[in-house]
Amino acid sequence: MSDSSDEKQTEEPVSTKHELYLDFDIAMAQSVAPGYATNIAIQRTDYEYILSFFEVLPPLIIGTPKEVEIQLGTLRHAPTRCVARIVIARGRVKEIADLLQRAVADDPLMNGEG
Repeated sequence: MSDSSDEKQTEEPVSTKHELYLDFDIAMAQSVAPGYATNIAIQRTDYEYILSFFEVLPPLIIGTPKEVEIQLGTLRHAPTRCVARIVIARGRVKEIADLLQRAVADDPLMNGEG
C-alpha cells in the first residue's frame, strides 16, 4: 500500500435503510364486525387518504300501485350507514390500489369466466 499524496481514498456510502420482512400474527378483535359496503367516499389530506365505506339501504316501498307511486314521488333520500372508515398513509395507497387491481384481475367472476 502506498502513502502517495496523489492517491485519493473514497469511502463507500453507508446505507441507513434497512428492511425486515416478518409474518403477521393477526388477531381480529371482536369489535371488528363485517359490513357490507355499496358506496365509498375518498378524502385526501397532505399525509393520508381517508376511505369511508357506506351501505345504502333501499327504502321499503309497499302498497298498491298508486301508493307505491306516491311513495316514490315523495322519496328524497335513502337510509345510508357508514360501516367503516379506514385511514391509509399516503405512501401506502398506491401499493394497496395495485393489490386491489391484481385481485380483481385474478377474479374469474369479474372477468366473465364464472
